[in-house]
Amino acid sequence: MKLQILSLSLRNFKGHKKLDIQFNDTETNIFGQNAAGKTTIFDAICYLLFGKDSQDNKTFPVQTLSTDGSRIDHLETEVSATFMADHRKVELKRIYKQKWQKKRGFEIAEYVGNEEDLFVNESPCKLSEYKNKVDSIIQEDIFKMITNVGYFASINWKTRRQYLLDMFGNLSDIEIAGNNPAMVSLINFLSDQGKSMAEYKTEVAAKKRKIKEELITISPRIDEADQAKPQIEDWAEIEKQIKEKSAKIEEIENTIGSQIDSQKLLNKRILEHDNKVFEAERELQKIESALKAEYEKPDDSALKLAEAKKELVSFQNELKENQSKTEKYEQAVISLESELKELESSKEKTIERWKDVNAETFKIDPDKCECPTCKREYAPEVLEDRKEQWEADFNKDKKERLEVIDRKGKSIKSQIEEIKARIENGNTQISGLKSLAVDLQNNIDAQTTLVESLETEKPEKESFDSVLAANENYRNQKSLIEDLKAKAPQKDQSFDTIRKEKQSEKQTIQIEIDQLRLKLSNRERIEKLDQRIEELKASEKALSQELADFEKKEFLMLEFSKLKIQSIEKSINEKFKVVRFKMFRQLINGGEEECCDITVDGVPYESVNQAGKINASLDIINALSDHYGYYAPIILDQRESVSKIIDVNAQVINLIVSQSDTVLRVA
Repeated sequence: MKLQILSLSLRNFKGHKKLDIQFNDTETNIFGQNAAGKTTIFDAICYLLFGKDSQDNKTFPVQTLSTDGSRIDHLETEVSATFMADHRKVELKRIYKQKWQKKRGFEIAEYVGNEEDLFVNESPCKLSEYKNKVDSIIQEDIFKMITNVGYFASINWKTRRQYLLDMFGNLSDIEIAGNNPAMVSLINFLSDQGKSMAEYKTEVAAKKRKIKEELITISPRIDEADQAKPQIEDWAEIEKQIKEKSAKIEEIENTIGSQIDSQKLLNKRILEHDNKVFEAERELQKIESALKAEYEKPDDSALKLAEAKKELVSFQNELKENQSKTEKYEQAVISLESELKELESSKEKTIERWKDVNAETFKIDPDKCECPTCKREYAPEVLEDRKEQWEADFNKDKKERLEVIDRKGKSIKSQIEEIKARIENGNTQISGLKSLAVDLQNNIDAQTTLVESLETEKPEKESFDSVLAANENYRNQKSLIEDLKAKAPQKDQSFDTIRKEKQSEKQTIQIEIDQLRLKLSNRERIEKLDQRIEELKASEKALSQELADFEKKEFLMLEFSKLKIQSIEKSINEKFKVVRFKMFRQLINGGEEECCDITVDGVPYESVNQAGKINASLDIINALSDHYGYYAPIILDQRESVSKIIDVNAQVINLIVSQSDTVLRVA
């Protein structure tokens, strides 16, 4: 697609009230002083196509302003151009106008904003249709890269790098590996594993680090295991001593066993004798219990005394309950009398209130005799009607208030009568309870006298020990128990002493055996440590081989990375004649990091003079245009700084500073 601009027309756009330009097919020169509006031409083309200025700003002052910088009301801005797109003419137009609106109730319209009218080939269209038409001619991002000199060099290096890789550096890893079988094998391995080269580098580095960490620990662990081996002993002699001492322990256990059997027979005889003593003592206890029951059986005088005491307690409890009830009734009467006093007072106040209301008479309010609006007195006939109504309202209100007071008075009277009845009932109950209390106190006095009399008449009783001593069965059974205890078989006290001596001897020998077995366990420990040392040596050998394999892979990946860098940079730089792109930067540690540096003859783009930057940018535009297949007008600002530009395949619009041209001149 080759795009050319044939003509451009501006009306009230930024600083230009009216400007018409006819462009040449190949190169057009536009002369003017600084700030004469040369860059505005580029702004106008960008605005017409994309609604932005050449700096990619959506919001910028589109309309011409007055000399003091304020808005010019009712101004209409128009930008139109004729393009040739692959031998097809396309006319585009944007009209930017102010929007004025009259509010309800106001005669003068008010500025409320701006609006645009869009045209394609003189036909009005919607914004979406207009954008689609522009996109069919050229896309915005491509337009900026192939028309704006210096744009590609100014964008973020990551974005610039991605553009170049997508366009020229899209080489597969297999293509880069070429005929190197080791590299091809590595790439196929990574493809099968679903890993990138960078991921596998990180993985290999981590595994190498882990192997090295393990290798560092193996030698100290071997030394530690070797030093931990106990001293070698005469293992056969130790086993012989253990066997002899074990036999001695068995002999001691047999001796202790024989003594235990003898002791068991003696213990059986002692147990049988103890059972006889127990049965005799239990029989003695039965005799004593029977005598105790007979001794404690009460006689007639004791029964009478107990009955008299029970009756006395009953009278005392009944008197306490009577006194409690009396106190409750007395408290209730006091409370009711206080409540009655308050009701009597309320009754007197209600009577006085009724008398006051009943004594009220109808009186006319002088303020009601005149009109509230005009303040004039009512006519006599009107006033008379109103007086009758006012008096009727007064009498009705008075009657209603008297009825309310009357109902309240009746309620108070009813409450007074009820409380008086409750007070009277309470006093009656109190009187009855006090009379009963006198009778109960008389009964208590009489019963107390009876109890004292019965206690004086109670006969003396012999002691229980005397009763036991006098009973023949009790004496015989006690004598039998004493004979059994005197003939009890005695426990052999020497048995415990001998057993303790034998057990102590056994324990001493067992300690000696344990010490010998501990020494003997060193033989097994030495064997295990020797086995562990061999395992560590084998592990050290395997890890060293694994480390060597990873280092080979790491070296291979490093060689592939270098080859990839060379291949990608070669693939990209083949497309350019003036500039060169550095896509990777070598690091001190031997690695590389991504970059996208532009150089011209080995000099960084930022350090090249203005003429060199312009030709470098034109070289970039040529390569991008060839790749995308789009050739659009190149806007070359500060053209006077370049004596000769490289050949380009697109229309060129030179913006040249000329102090003698106060008004733009097109040539």
